Amino acid sequence: MDSLDFLNFVELLSSRTGLALPEQDYPSLTTLESGADYVAARTRGTQQDPS
Repeated sequence: MDSLDFLNFVELLSSRTGLALPEQDYPSLTTLESGADYVAARTRGTQQDPS
């Protein structure tokens, strides 16, 4: 993945999750596991009950 691909990924992740992803947090998104942890930590408690 080159830098443009990474920026496209960050933009898509932001739009899909509704999270602001500041540039200083980009290192937290470099692996699948760290990215999942990052998103989970910032969306914990904000999800709607599906019922």
